[in-house]
Amino acid sequence: MEWLFWGWLKSLFQYAFYQVIAQAFVFVFGSFLLRFLEAFPPPYTVDKILVGGFQIVFLLLAFIYGMFKVPSLANSLFTGRGGEVALPSRFR
Repeated sequence: MEWLFWGWLKSLFQYAFYQVIAQAFVFVFGSFLLRFLEAFPPPYTVDKILVGGFQIVFLLLAFIYGMFKVPSLANSLFTGRGGEVALPSRFR
């Protein structure tokens, strides 16, 4: 019965770290996004929007993808895996 307790405790810690990892990810990405937006000060012209617009769209897509990877990052942190695979096995 001891293994049941330790498995439960490990799962509890892993679930509790979802918020920690998500908050760290949002903090780092938010800081990065603010620095990125400072590089493109107003006034916004068509050429500035074309240059910075595509970059910010891809940054936001990367952020959304990263937020979906938070449970996987928490799992790899607690299981001790060395790295994360970015693509699912069906795309490799």
